[in-house]
Amino acid sequence: MPGPSRTTSKELIARGDRFIVLDLSGVSFCDSAGLNVLLGAWRQADAGGAMVVSARVPSHCCGSFR
Repeated sequence: MPGPSRTTSKELIARGDRFIVLDLSGVSFCDSAGLNVLLGAWRQADAGGAMVVSARVPSHCCGSFR
């Protein structure tokens, strides 16, 4: 199953979800493209009055999220 995308976050925000949790436990690699998707989701949520949080971030990805 594909991970979250900008389209998915837009749809969640459009339907009125105000608290979105991204479960990143299945992420094996995250480069700048992945970080851009996450940043885009955060910006869309912020503009729409919602909040995005990351949960279960693998330890090998923690440096990217600081």
